[in-house]
Amino acid sequence: MAGDKERARMDRDTERIAWVDIAKAFAVYLCIVGHVAVFEGELYHLIFSFHMPAFIILSGYTMKASSSFTVFLKKRIRSIILPYLVFNLLGILITLIFPCAHYRREDLFSAAEWLKSIKRVAGGGVLTGHLGAVWFLPALFTGSLIAYWILRLIRAEKLCIKISGFLLLALLFLAAVNYALFDIPFSIPWRIDNGLMFAFFLVCGYLLKEYRLLEERPLWLTGILALVFFVLWYFKGLRNVHVNLAGHSYGSPVNFLIGAFGGTFCLIFLSQIIARLLKALSCLFCFVGRNTLIIFALQIYPVKQCVYIYNQIFGTELESQHIDGYLLPLVIGGISLVVLCFLSFAYEKIWQKLRCLRKARSVSAGTDKAR
Repeated sequence: MAGDKERARMDRDTERIAWVDIAKAFAVYLCIVGHVAVFEGELYHLIFSFHMPAFIILSGYTMKASSSFTVFLKKRIRSIILPYLVFNLLGILITLIFPCAHYRREDLFSAAEWLKSIKRVAGGGVLTGHLGAVWFLPALFTGSLIAYWILRLIRAEKLCIKISGFLLLALLFLAAVNYALFDIPFSIPWRIDNGLMFAFFLVCGYLLKEYRLLEERPLWLTGILALVFFVLWYFKGLRNVHVNLAGHSYGSPVNFLIGAFGGTFCLIFLSQIIARLLKALSCLFCFVGRNTLIIFALQIYPVKQCVYIYNQIFGTELESQHIDGYLLPLVIGGISLVVLCFLSFAYEKIWQKLRCLRKARSVSAGTDKAR
């Protein structure tokens, strides 16, 4: 009986949650649009006020922190650090095909430039050019390790230990904000500085699931909640001066928290409505949500190519993060997302074939041993 309950719990833990994937899909689309829209414009402020906190909170919601630390660490290395290194290598290789201002072909043959790149990859500098989009992976890694130990305190049975965990969570946020206020001119290796804020949002996401605060409600109530949080996000997101987690910029801490949670909850409740009412459309969103890592890491390439093609067609000289208005950034972001979805689909097919081949080899090896 206990074994059946444990298996049922493991099944619930491993199955994907539709509205989480839908929320991730919207968040990654807005992230792409944010990298197209004019820097410091209204659309930029609205998106950057919550899109990264939303990703982190959703990651915390699906995080498994009940295993031993050794098992947790191995999973984090496999799911975060290995992709981080692969995408960085891919970025260096793409430099041979698409050089940019930060990375030129001749830099690949310069020992000094390689040392600079290694420093950036290790988190000792700001990732730029083709590597810029994967800055969040080392921060997610260090943040998840910090979050694991805080959650161990919060989930303890003794009340005093539980309270100390919540106090430490509050101190995490204050430490991250103060790091930004002191304007420290360097990044700590593996982005531990960013990891402080990541850990805060990861723990918050985990607690939302632990205390079942995002359980499905009647549709009318979900709609009202989405509207309320939309109002909070819209007005507080615009009032905050500048938010950029990569650069430790949070503006007003109060407005930052209201904008971050307001936008995230609005996104979550809208995603729950879509998951329940638009089943056919939700499948498409879920596909995007399953592949947010690839889309997030490779977004720079299709965005730049879309802007280049637009300039060639209309004779303009636009650049990403210099495009004003709402419509054009949304369209370019949408086209870029479609291109990235095709790449993700190809990756899924290749990965499935590799898994099938691996499984077939293991089965044949087992058969040979039996003989």
